[in-house]
Amino acid sequence: MLYNPNMDSQKFNIPRRKIADFCRKYNIQKLAFFGSVLRDNSKPTSDVDILIEFKKGYTPGLAFFAMPDELRKILGRNVDLLTYQGVKASRNPIRKKAILDSAKVFYVAR
Repeated sequence: MLYNPNMDSQKFNIPRRKIADFCRKYNIQKLAFFGSVLRDNSKPTSDVDILIEFKKGYTPGLAFFAMPDELRKILGRNVDLLTYQGVKASRNPIRKKAILDSAKVFYVAR
């Protein structure tokens, strides 16, 4: 697994090992952060926007709906969870570009 050391934000603690365990558990190929958590306007009460890509051929099914709560417990904040596939399929080109351009990859499976 690879980590982006620049993602060790001073705004909140990102527990690498727990994120890696989470990604392995759910067959996540790539996990990125985006949104206010990467900007100066993030507050301690701000949610964490996360973008994930599953390993090729894997479909999480209903497990997807348990993932935000598990991430909330890991990060200590509410989580908005999106998939790369869902964002790329968005009919809103402005939103799609904003998310994909601002996303900072934190975890990549090898």
